[in-house]
Amino acid sequence: PALAGIVVEPAERRSSRGGRHSLKVRARYADGSVREVTHLADFASNDPGMVTVDQEGRVTAGRTPGEGVVIARFLGQV
Repeated sequence: PALAGIVVEPAERRSSRGGRHSLKVRARYADGSVREVTHLADFASNDPGMVTVDQEGRVTAGRTPGEGVVIARFLGQV
């Protein structure tokens, strides 16, 4: 089936300095099926000084107060 979109959970999160959490990525397909694809997704941070993310989706907040964005991609979907 064709990929209809992805869902990243949690979609938004506030963290204290140095706080850590994990992202999960699920793919939604045109036939209604859903598949967990975190291990196949690519992750990137817009500001590694603010927030870092590894290729398993583990996010770590930086020591500087502010706001950072993490992007998850799977098969061209963001």
